Formats: sequence, structure tokens, C-alpha cells
Amino acid sequence: MKKLKILIIFMLPLLGAAVLKNYAVKILYPFEYKESVFKYSQKFKVEPELVFAVIKTESSFRPNVISHKQANGLMQITYDTFQWAKLKSDGEEEFDEIFDPDVNIKYGTFILSYLISDFEDEGVALAAYNAGRANVKKWLANEEYSHDGSTLDYIPFKETREYVQKVQKSKEAYKKLYPDRL
Repeated sequence: MKKLKILIIFMLPLLGAAVLKNYAVKILYPFEYKESVFKYSQKFKVEPELVFAVIKTESSFRPNVISHKQANGLMQITYDTFQWAKLKSDGEEEFDEIFDPDVNIKYGTFILSYLISDFEDEGVALAAYNAGRANVKKWLANEEYSHDGSTLDYIPFKETREYVQKVQKSKEAYKKLYPDRL
């Protein structure tokens, strides 16, 4: 009985630390706006963990954020990109609704879906989400950056290179943290 008490005394802090670590990690990887994420990821056939990862990387789940490049909301959509996506998706919303999480997630997920379909490679699509389709098409045409014209061996913009890595890392974290929910 005494050995059991000693074991419990030593195990309790370890168990507590594991619970706190799990809780802290889930704070770092929020599971907010899940109704919209699930609705549009299903509609546009994009993995929900990818959408969560993009939101985390783009805005840290802050719906009213505006970047120095005038990208807006959870998924950081510019006016021009919104207008393009609205035209391509037959959307009815106006740009002044971009800070509505549901609208932002709808258009951001549509854009991701379009880019994944266009480039047929998730990493390349993420690079295009960050740096623009025109830049990525130039990189794919350049043998310094792409050996096959469809995948990127090197991303010349440091910001975009780090962005793609952050999103992919976050996507994997979401898969591990919420396996029964995604």
C-alpha cells in the first residue's frame, strides 16, 4: 500500500503536466468557427484541418485583423482576391461582409480549393495562396525553382517559404490534436 502511495505521488505531477501540456497545445491550435470550416471544407472538398491551419497562420483566429497588405479577416483576403473569387464562385456577398467569419471562411476555402485544383499540389497551392498565382506560375516555369514544372523545389520568397512550412506544420498538429473531430 505504501508503494502505491509513493507511485501515485510521483505519477500525479507527470499526469498533471501531460494534461496541462495538452490543454496548452489546444490553446495554440484553436478549434473555433468549426461549423463554417466543416460546412465549406465539405462543400469545396478541402480538408478541414488545412482550413484551420490557414486560419491559424493567417490571422491567429482574429476575425477583424487587417494586414499591412490590406488582406482582411480570418483567412486574410484582399479586395481584388475577393472580387475574383466572387466571380469564379457566383457568390452574392459584398466585400464589406469580409469580416463576417462565415463569409471569410467561405471565400478563403473556395480560394484554397481552386488553387489545389489548379496546381494539383497542396504545397504549391499554399505558396499561391500567400504569394499569388502569377508568382507561383513564374516559379514553376523556372528550372531554378522547379525541376518538373508542377512542384516547387525552392520558393524564392522567404515569407512564402516559411508560410507554407507553418501551414503544413499546423495542419499536422490539427490532425494529431483533433483526430476524432476532423
